[in-house]
Amino acid sequence: MDSRVGDLVVLRHNDPFRRPGETHRIPVWTYNNVDKPCYRYESEDTMCVLTNVTDRFGSAQVILPSGEQCWVRLSVVNTVQRARR
Repeated sequence: MDSRVGDLVVLRHNDPFRRPGETHRIPVWTYNNVDKPCYRYESEDTMCVLTNVTDRFGSAQVILPSGEQCWVRLSVVNTVQRARR
């Protein structure tokens, strides 16, 4: 995973056995309480901005097009455009 904070990313499963045209829903979560995640799904190919990477837990924090900040699995984060440095 070579994505960095500030990059424009797309949420996409990297499944080598996917059939052409097949799409998936991506689980995302927020923490309403300190230790209780609240899960829901976003459509695949959702564009986001990467705001945090936590390799230790295999997750990344992103800002969705709605402006909501949530967490996703690091394996579904794919860089579209690098942030300017």
